[in-house]
Amino acid sequence: MLQYSLKPRELWPGSPTGPKSCDPRPPETGNKCLAPLPHLYVVRVQNRDEVLAKLNAEGIGAGIHYPVPLHLHGALQDLGYREGDFPEAERAAQEILSLPMYPHITEAQQQRVAEVLRKSL
Repeated sequence: MLQYSLKPRELWPGSPTGPKSCDPRPPETGNKCLAPLPHLYVVRVQNRDEVLAKLNAEGIGAGIHYPVPLHLHGALQDLGYREGDFPEAERAAQEILSLPMYPHITEAQQQRVAEVLRKSL
């Protein structure tokens, strides 16, 4: 289990295979990448839908995990929040993109994801 938890952190941030335009610090510091979790590697890109389409067209299984910010989610509508109340959360929901990350991803697969991502930006 420990190997699984550490592997994603070893694969991308600061590694030669990782996306060069991403900084692995959390987004509240104003950087382009979200801190990776063991099963997700999330980046922020301004043209997310276009980049996602290009990745998917190249066979890269990227996706969007949180397309709606929590304060606008139907389950929380009784709290009375409206669009514009949390602009950073709204911006993040439009920009986040989850890249493939799983315990047995190979270095060659990582390099391919990084290469296609770079070309798609």
